[in-house]
Amino acid sequence: MKTYPLTENDFSLIDEAKRVITTFYEDDRHHVGAALRTRSGNVVSAVHIEAYIGRVSVCAEAIAIGKAI
Repeated sequence: MKTYPLTENDFSLIDEAKRVITTFYEDDRHHVGAALRTRSGNVVSAVHIEAYIGRVSVCAEAIAIGKAI
């Protein structure tokens, strides 16, 4: 597997994911923060939403992609 060094842009996305999970964290509800950068350069972030009803939980990555769309 080929790996690539992290860039400043990568670290800025990691920092945004940390910020969003820190801002919106609730015990037993949010466990993951995600951030992505669109082609235009906009950064979109979201947190995982845990639900204890069947398979209603939604991952942070999917929410960030939905927000970006």
